[in-house]
Formats: sequence, C-alpha cells, structure tokens
Amino acid sequence: MVSKTKIAYLALNDALKFRMNNGGELIVPLDIFQFSTNLGIDVRFVDYPSLEAMYVKDKSPKIIISSQRPYGRQVFDCAHELGHHFYGHGSKIDEYKISTREEGQFEPEEFAADCFAGFLLMPKTLINHAFAIKGLSINECSELDFYAISNWIGVGYTTLISHMVNSLRILTPQRAKQLQAVSPKTIRQRLIPNLETSSVILVDYFWVGRAIDVQIGDYVILPSEVLFNGEVATKIDGDNNNIIYQANKPGVGRFYSSVSSWAAFIRVSRKGYVGRSIFRHLEDPEYV
Repeated sequence: MVSKTKIAYLALNDALKFRMNNGGELIVPLDIFQFSTNLGIDVRFVDYPSLEAMYVKDKSPKIIISSQRPYGRQVFDCAHELGHHFYGHGSKIDEYKISTREEGQFEPEEFAADCFAGFLLMPKTLINHAFAIKGLSINECSELDFYAISNWIGVGYTTLISHMVNSLRILTPQRAKQLQAVSPKTIRQRLIPNLETSSVILVDYFWVGRAIDVQIGDYVILPSEVLFNGEVATKIDGDNNNIIYQANKPGVGRFYSSVSSWAAFIRVSRKGYVGRSIFRHLEDPEYV
C-alpha cells in the first residue's frame, strides 16, 4: 500500500500542474465552480440533507454538492470531487458526517482527493502571497487576519489553518492551536454582534482576482470609502472605518472605491440555492 506521505506528495504535484495547465494562476484564488465547468463538468447543487457531495463519472461528468453546507465547505467539496475526476476513481458518494472518519480507517482514494483539493485551492505560492501583500507575519498575525484571507481564497477558516500547519508546514502547531481555539462563529459575532447563521465576508483593497460570492442574508464589511452600484445588496451600517452591506436579492452588483481604482463584483444567490452552478447568480423575478 502506498503511504500517506507518498500520496500527499503526488497530490501536491498533480494539483499544481493541473491548476496551471488549465488557466489557474497561482497568486489569485480559484473559482472552483467555474474552473470545473470549464473542464466540461456540470456542477449542481441539490437539497439532500444526508449528502456532502458526489462525483458522477459519465460521458457528461457531474459534481453534485449539498446546498445546505457553508460556502467554504461547498468549495472544498467541489475540489474534492474534482480530485476523484482527475484520478479516474469512478463515481463517488460522500455522505455528510459531523465528525471526521474514525481513526485508523484509511481510505487511499478519499485521502488522495482531500490532498488534491487542498493543494489545488491553497497552493503555497497563493498563501504566502496573501500574507505578504498585506504585510503580515504568518505566525504573528491575528485570527481576524486569517479569517479575512480565508474569505478571499473562498475556503473555511479552520480549513485554511489545518492546511497551513499539516500540509504546507508554514504555520507552527502552537499558533495553529491558538487560532483554532477561536471559532469562525465567534469571529463573525465580534464583527456583527448577535449574529446567528448568516455569513460575514471581510473585504479590503487587497481583494482582487475573484468576485465576492454570497447568499441572500449574508453580510459584507468593506472600507468606509467604498461605494456600491446595483440592487442586490443594501447598506445597513457604517462608520469612519468600515461600511456594512447585506445581500438581499439574487444577481450581480459592483463595489468600487471612491479614492482609488479598486473594484470588485458581488454575486448573490438564493439561500440554499438548488440548480446548476452556472445559473446561481441569475436575477430572480420573486425578488423584484
């Protein structure tokens, strides 16, 4: 049996080559849903509570993702299923599990797909670039900095930390433990008190290379000088430092700075959207 170390090493090389050979730059986040679609894979969201994700190997391959998972998890699940596609593993169904797989239950194909997904979404070059352009020291910056960078990359806060300490080995175990002691929910509630289930996305002028993807009800916090063009979000609060918008209808809008050339699109989908990924940001007559 091939060792975990060997599988991880192969997945690292495979993911980087695959990303670069298919137009994925190494210093900007990967839109995994569009990336998969460009490869001829139909990405769909379904409302199946027991499903995590699924890969269907066919003449027209499909990746099926649960609409009930958080955005960062959906992103990783899509990359995981893309790993199954890359390695030719055949159709796979990954059921939703609250806990991780039992210790000692090693499944080489699942481990390979996990490693492939991690290196595809979070290559070392991208991670180092993200901290460098913000002028941050990886082992000294705050949990809020890690949260903001995970937002930009499109992965979960704990997923980013785990990848940096376990796979990339660029974060010390001691610092990782400190960061993981603060939950994403705690960070969101620091940013917006009394928040329950909605997501909060931190955006600054370093946000480049991809749109701000949210669902109806989610919040976006931006620098106070930012203006908005569109109808998919509403300003709900602001001060001298930041401004807060809440997504309120499906569609696309545009944030832009009043003091620089920075701009970014915001794409809003229904909460728990069901359907093909390419249609998730279409305007909906129900919200007119």
